[in-house]
Amino acid sequence: MKVCVSGATGWTGRAVAEAVVAAADLELASAVSRRAAGQEVLGAPCFAGVEDALAGPEFDVLIDYTALSVVKANTLAAVADGRRVVIGTSGLTAVD
Repeated sequence: MKVCVSGATGWTGRAVAEAVVAAADLELASAVSRRAAGQEVLGAPCFAGVEDALAGPEFDVLIDYTALSVVKANTLAAVADGRRVVIGTSGLTAVD
C-alpha cells in the first residue's frame, strides 16, 4: 500500500513515516511538510501541502499528523480525491 504522511517532519509524524518505510507491506510514496517542501523525506518527495501531494505520486492512504487548523481541510481534500485517510491529529469534534 502506498502512503503519504502529512506532518512527516514533526515529532510523531516522523516516527509514523519511519514505521511506513520499515513495514514490508507499505511504501512511503510522498510526504507533506512545509519546512521540507521540495526535498525528500526518507527517500520520498515532500510537498508543502496535501493539495500539492494529491497532484504528485499516487498513494492509497493519507496519514495526517498535522495541526487542528489544517487537518479537516486535508482530510476533505484527500477523500474528495478518492484516498483513504487515517487521522492522528487530535481536537476534531463530532461536528467535524
